[in-house]
Amino acid sequence: MTTRSVILGAGGQFGMAWEIGYLRGLADKGVSLRDANEFVGTSAGAQVGTVISSDADWDTIWEEQLNYEREEANPLTDEDLADLFQKFDSIAREARTIEEWINNVSELAMHPKVDLPETERLNMIRNSLGNAVSGWTKGLKIVVTEVETNQRRVFDKDTDVPLVKAIAASSAFQGAYPTIQIDGNHYYDGGSYSMENPDISDADKVVVLAADLPVLTPFSLSELIEKMEERGQSVHLVKPSKEVMQILAKYDNNTMNGAMRKEVAEAARKQGQQDVDAIYAFWH
Repeated sequence: MTTRSVILGAGGQFGMAWEIGYLRGLADKGVSLRDANEFVGTSAGAQVGTVISSDADWDTIWEEQLNYEREEANPLTDEDLADLFQKFDSIAREARTIEEWINNVSELAMHPKVDLPETERLNMIRNSLGNAVSGWTKGLKIVVTEVETNQRRVFDKDTDVPLVKAIAASSAFQGAYPTIQIDGNHYYDGGSYSMENPDISDADKVVVLAADLPVLTPFSLSELIEKMEERGQSVHLVKPSKEVMQILAKYDNNTMNGAMRKEVAEAARKQGQQDVDAIYAFWH
């Protein structure tokens, strides 16, 4: 039997809105990727993977994820985010090895700009999931980075980690939100290794939703996809349309600015509708 996976990459409020909008656009035209065997979510993609692998209908997801106003909508100013991206670039340029690169990102993660108690952060995540999500789903995998080892880890229903904590850890954008403690160790954004982490999946057919942001990571998406294809997997990569990226630019490229959510999602929905034939041909 052919197995199928959806990879949902990082990208802040922008990435979340784009992924949800794109997937709904496909569904509008009769192609649902919600029947996948597996959903691999990183950072923003962790929350998207959680809601689309749930039993919630699209109207509920749309209302709770895009129309609901959140206090976390814009934790960083445009200047804060620009400063953070400069630090990422410096770390990437100065690191002599991949290990040093990830270690320096982990160090940055331990000094976040947003001072927020973990209990408050968990409540924010819990509220943002809406009412339809009750717990882990069978095919959901959430990617995080462990500070103490600098290793990528994957949480799922069998790892005995509360879902909300797993999402909060994967969404703890390094240098922005505080790390999350699980069993004595500290965890943060899974995007420190790769913004998408597609190689986590061993499915036969893999659709990768990548927000295509100018953030350097130790392992590039093209490198990881090539590795997957060498393993015999079929991969279909989707990036935001020009229209979607223009909306991000209008918001000064601040991916954390939740004010863009509805606008991005509507443009992404249109993109999904336009891509339906290509996705159908690949998925089936």
